[in-house]
Amino acid sequence: MYDQPSTLTENSEARSPSSDDIRAQLGRMLQCRLFRHSPRLSRFFTFTVDQALDGAEQRLKEYSIALEVFGKPDTFDPRMDSAVRVAARQLRAKIDLYYLTEGSQDPVLIRYRPGDYIPKFYSRAEATATGPSDADGEPTGRPVVIVEKDRGCVRSLTDCLDSLNQPIVTVMDSGEKLLDLLPTLGPCVVITGLNLIGSMNGTTLTRALRENREIAVVALVPTAVDSQLLEELLLADPDALLYEPVRVADVKLALKIALARRSGQFRSRGEGVEPELACA
Repeated sequence: MYDQPSTLTENSEARSPSSDDIRAQLGRMLQCRLFRHSPRLSRFFTFTVDQALDGAEQRLKEYSIALEVFGKPDTFDPRMDSAVRVAARQLRAKIDLYYLTEGSQDPVLIRYRPGDYIPKFYSRAEATATGPSDADGEPTGRPVVIVEKDRGCVRSLTDCLDSLNQPIVTVMDSGEKLLDLLPTLGPCVVITGLNLIGSMNGTTLTRALRENREIAVVALVPTAVDSQLLEELLLADPDALLYEPVRVADVKLALKIALARRSGQFRSRGEGVEPELACA
């Protein structure tokens, strides 16, 4: 599915999840508090996963889902009724929240790209060990860990990353949680917000990750940021900056800049890197 990045050894044991793995993961998620009391979204989730595993992806169209999942009449017109699109957004939001909380250590990742009703499946080991290619076959780098407490920002980031077909290892809201997870992570890119849960902020987390050569750091800068905080962040020397509101093109550029700096293609800011290479 993905091109193997140069940072990995040939002995990687990552594998794609089996159908049994995926069905077990679906069962775990449907039993969690986020889905237990959402029968409509649970039906949607189950139907799309079942059809994808059965090789019937042609049935995962808005019209078919409206009739088979939501009981709409055959006169259903998606131009007049947005029920399926609204449910898809709600499902993506619940999945993001699940992997932020109860599923932060789950072995299988199930994700949907915006506007697409076909689920994508990754093992956490696969997501950690492989990097995707963009539509032109150009490597976009390592998988991503998101560290951000704002749910709206997480949703925007995951939408952009899903549009790039970029695997997300996990989403969390605390720098301490990331440092606890660090021994299990392979090469990856950490996108961190500035305001996090716990005693660490994004600047402190960036500084703590500087010596780990396998992790590139992209700092997410809010629209309104205190100049002193921004100065402290720059001194922490993230590999790239990403300014809100995030856009797909900016996310892609930030990932490339961060990976290029980690690989030594760019000099650090202290050594005279051009400002435009340091941020997206």
